[in-house]
Amino acid sequence: MSTVSYCRLDSSHCLSLKQVVQSFCAPIKEEHAWAVLHQGVLALLQVSDEPCYLVRNLEDILISDEGNLHARTFTRDDLNRLPMSNLATGVAELGVHYQTVNSYE
Repeated sequence: MSTVSYCRLDSSHCLSLKQVVQSFCAPIKEEHAWAVLHQGVLALLQVSDEPCYLVRNLEDILISDEGNLHARTFTRDDLNRLPMSNLATGVAELGVHYQTVNSYE
């Protein structure tokens, strides 16, 4: 019997939120979504003096092996993402993805 492995750490020891959601085959709970938003704000504050990019989807949201939202969620520019004009826009865009996570099937 073969099993499908959705979770594989990348070179920075992170998983995407998409991998996490797929591994559970269910949306994350509301309290987890709020934790992702909180972690996102903390990560943005750490990298606010660097060029940052908007989150487009669950693949862009990176969770470290310690369970924190990784700063690379916002600083990776290898995916043709739009530049973030200010922190409020970054937080708002991250919040939009709560609906995506909540309705995942």
